Amino acid sequence: MGAANAMIHNRVFPISIYFSGANTPTAEHHMSSDEQKDKPDKDKSAGKKSAKQAFSPGKAKAPGDKPAFFMEDELDIFCNKMTHESFVFHGKEIDYRAIDHLIYDHDTYTVDVVMKNGDVYDLGVKIQWLIRPYFTKSDEVQFMRTRDGEPIDGHFYPLIHKK
Repeated sequence: MGAANAMIHNRVFPISIYFSGANTPTAEHHMSSDEQKDKPDKDKSAGKKSAKQAFSPGKAKAPGDKPAFFMEDELDIFCNKMTHESFVFHGKEIDYRAIDHLIYDHDTYTVDVVMKNGDVYDLGVKIQWLIRPYFTKSDEVQFMRTRDGEPIDGHFYPLIHKK
């Protein structure tokens, strides 16, 4: 499978890595030694019933820690490895004006959504090992609401890296 093309607002660019909150990651990808160490351990995924379940998103935070902004089946994360652009595609209507910025934690692989009123939400999924090298190079993330594969609205947010 080669890289696909995506069109957003009449702009075509190659999509290299795809992660769906509900499905398995799909991409042609050759792991380097750095990425190999981030690959899930066999003993951790041994209890899973299928290969698809071995790559399903984990729980982003412990219960009671932070509320989730999205459920794991409500979003898709795309990263363009050439341009370092990251996108969160979703179908849920949200108030884009209320969001201030996002914080990516390199230790826990989670993204926090910081609201302008000071509330902090967990994005709802961990950034998986297939897209992690590309997501960590992004300086901003675009949230894009879609319906039937067509963009409806969206907004760019700064991404702060917490190391």
